Amino acid sequence: CRSWRALFTDTIVRKSSTPQPFEFGKELKIAIEKYAKYNPNDTDDFATTYGWPIGRWDVSNVENFEKVFHGQESFNESIGSWNVANAASIKYIFLNASKFNHDNSSWNTSNVTNMHCMFHGASSFDQDVSSWDTSNATRMHNMFYWATSFTQDIFNTSNVKSIMH
Repeated sequence: CRSWRALFTDTIVRKSSTPQPFEFGKELKIAIEKYAKYNPNDTDDFATTYGWPIGRWDVSNVENFEKVFHGQESFNESIGSWNVANAASIKYIFLNASKFNHDNSSWNTSNVTNMHCMFHGASSFDQDVSSWDTSNATRMHNMFYWATSFTQDIFNTSNVKSIMH
């Protein structure tokens, strides 16, 4: 016997063949806040509008990811397939997302200039980000501040003007 959630998710996946892309970080943040609350009554709307689960969302148009997961302490789902190639700023993206610990090594960060406080307070995060292209990054100040589990090697920081912790 399949669980209700499995049946519900299968139905959602079939309905969301062409999800709507997010245009702005603010819109994405609001959707993440609703997603994190997981109200089954809203799930169909999410699925038909943005796709389901969150890892299937189209964020390819978003340039500013500032604070989109801020305070989402229990969030820990895979978003490694997100296309962040147009991102210029991902500062504070996982601010205080203390449970987040998923692989984002495939993210194309070549256009990102600001990674300030990106994992600040993401105390469970310990994933390899050494493959990220940080050639345009100029701000990484406090990028891993209070990311107390982080033990990985980091990337080439030769262009960075501000990096601490």
